[in-house]
Amino acid sequence: MRNKKLVKIIAAVLICYFLFQVILYTFIHSRQDDSSEGSRQVESHEEDEKRISSFRNVFDFVTECHNHGIPLILLDSTVLHSVITLQSSATKECLFFCDLNGSTVFGVLSQLWTHDKSFLDDLKDNGFRSHYVMERDTSALEYLSLSENVYTHYMIERYGHIIHLVILYSRPDSYWWLGHVRQNIITYDESEALDNHLSVELNDSFTKEGAYDIAELIKVTMDGIKVRAPRYPKVFLDQISQSAFLRCNQSRAKLFHGLYGGPGDGSETFREAAKETLYLVKKTLDILGVRFWLSSGTCLGWFRQCDTISYSGDVDIGIWIKDYSRQLIPAMQQAGFVLKHLFGKESDSFELSFYNGDMKLDIFFFYEEDDHMWNGGTQVKTGNKYKYIFPKFSLCWTEFLEMKLRVPCNTQAYIEANYGEKWFEPVKMWDWKSSPPNVRPNGRWPEEEWDKVILSFG
Repeated sequence: MRNKKLVKIIAAVLICYFLFQVILYTFIHSRQDDSSEGSRQVESHEEDEKRISSFRNVFDFVTECHNHGIPLILLDSTVLHSVITLQSSATKECLFFCDLNGSTVFGVLSQLWTHDKSFLDDLKDNGFRSHYVMERDTSALEYLSLSENVYTHYMIERYGHIIHLVILYSRPDSYWWLGHVRQNIITYDESEALDNHLSVELNDSFTKEGAYDIAELIKVTMDGIKVRAPRYPKVFLDQISQSAFLRCNQSRAKLFHGLYGGPGDGSETFREAAKETLYLVKKTLDILGVRFWLSSGTCLGWFRQCDTISYSGDVDIGIWIKDYSRQLIPAMQQAGFVLKHLFGKESDSFELSFYNGDMKLDIFFFYEEDDHMWNGGTQVKTGNKYKYIFPKFSLCWTEFLEMKLRVPCNTQAYIEANYGEKWFEPVKMWDWKSSPPNVRPNGRWPEEEWDKVILSFG
């Protein structure tokens, strides 16, 4: 009997202990859940505050711009992507301007912008801190002129969020040029002149010098904010990755002309003929969607002296063989070009020559290997083949002869490959088979193929 009572007592104690552990476990985890929920509520509150701050910044900035008659253009890639995927903000109070990563980008046309102190003062009164960038304008491209400084960017910050205002300069060939955000950031408020750093890193897509086709604009209302935006946002956004711009170096051009003299007799006539030829090439190849760039002597003239080289006697362009279209020759002929030479074949050393009046146009087709690029050459009399080796390169925009044209981004490496380290010195005696330091023998065309790979017309 006594043993049975002892067993019951022990069992009761164990049950009580187990229930106590369950209650304690539940209590502790309940406190932890409350703490986690509290943390989540704090984080959610902070995120809401951030969303509200970015929207309020945009709203107040756009309002001040409206008050001062400044027509803004929405450029922000994040917001424009949202425009593509979302048709209306009716389903949410703040759909476009709340989920922003540190900055929002707007643009304004240079002809509609002035460095208005009353506008910047009003922004300051609203708690904004303004910075700006100035640099040399690219519109003065004559070899004897140096351009003036212009305003290119404004960074307007408040609450850890930046409004990035890009000044868009319209160029003759229907494109917008924008400058580079360099280290020389100037703070508008003179009392803060020694504190030019931004509180948030500016890492949007419009901090580098670039060129964009002028976009058709429409008025839009987003989250109750009225601005203008590209009618076709995807077309505009697709340009971002290919917008890099290189200006010709006017100081280097002045040095060249100072050492070797200005353009000689016949230079103006040659320049106008080259300009007309490049205009027709650009018009024709743009319709076909075929990318091209300034190559050989034409590229050297742009890089060295911001001008054509009249004694070169021709215009040279490059095209990736992968971009070649068999519609190219008939399209060029329809544009008024006369086919003079066809050398090689698409798979090897392809090259075309045309005439536009008295101006010869050479088109070199480039082939890509693992560690280099190359284009070919063919000697008519012997059938000998040559290969010209270039370091790998990508393409950038420039302005040349009042046109938006492409050049190799690493232009100096491209020039040095073709002309050597003394490229700055003018050379009037040039043998295309032996003078270039990057030329290599590349075999000989079989004679039975000559009627297909060595063709001359007229």
